[in-house]
Amino acid sequence: MRKHYLALILVFFQLSAYCGSQNREAEQIIDIEKALFEPDSLTNMTFVEHNIRSLRFTNVISNTYLFSLEEVRSLREILAKYENVTTNSPPPGSVLKSLERTNACWIAHYIYTNSRAHEDIMCPKSSTKTVHGSDRGYTCFIRGFGSDPIAKYRTESGDGYDIVFGAGNGRLDVTSDLILTQIRGGVPNGLFMMFRDGHFDEAVHLVNGKAIGKWFIDARGSLCEIKVKSPVDFFWYMTQEIKE
Repeated sequence: MRKHYLALILVFFQLSAYCGSQNREAEQIIDIEKALFEPDSLTNMTFVEHNIRSLRFTNVISNTYLFSLEEVRSLREILAKYENVTTNSPPPGSVLKSLERTNACWIAHYIYTNSRAHEDIMCPKSSTKTVHGSDRGYTCFIRGFGSDPIAKYRTESGDGYDIVFGAGNGRLDVTSDLILTQIRGGVPNGLFMMFRDGHFDEAVHLVNGKAIGKWFIDARGSLCEIKVKSPVDFFWYMTQEIKE
C-alpha cells in the first residue's frame, strides 16, 4: 500500500485517538518518521523522545531552547501581523498594487509603504494538486496544499517567508494548519513550521532547503527530536511515497 507523506499529518491525529499510551504513540510517530528515510540517511540522524511537561521542551514559539531569540521575535511578529488580515484587508503597512487573475487563482499584489518589501496573497482553487513520488523539492511540497491561501512576503533583497494557512468567513485563519517557511537567497533557509495557536506540530531548521540540527515533532504528550548531523534533503523525503 502506498501513501503520500502529506497523509502523515492525518495519521498523527489518528494515533492520538487509538494509542492508549503516550509513550507508545511517540514511538509510533518515530517509527513513521524513520520509514521515510533510506538507511544511509538514518545513520546521520538520532531520534530522541522528550517530555513536554518539562518547560525546556514545551512546544511554544516563545521557548528559547527550541528557537533562538531572533526566531522567537520573528515568529511573534509574523503571527501578530496576520491576526487581522482578511480577504478585503491587506497586511498592516501595505497597500494593494494590483489584482491578477490566473487559471488557478486570484493573486493580490501588495507593496509596503515604509519599505521596498512586497507581498503576494493567493487564493487557489479548492482542489489540491497531486504530488507524485517522483516529484522533488520545496515547490512540489507546497503544491500539495493548493487548497489554502498562500502568502509570499519578500524584502527588496528577496528574503522573507511563505505561509500556507486556512480561511473562513473571509478571514485568513492563522490558528489552523498554518505552515511557515523562512526564505533566504530564494530558497528555504531558517525555520519550516507546521503549527496552530502558538503550538507547533513540526519545526525543522533548514539550510539551503535541507534539514540540519534540530527537528522537532509534537507527539501529543511527548516531543520527538530528530538530531540531524549532516544535511538531509527534507522536502524530497516529505514528498516521497511510503511503501509498506
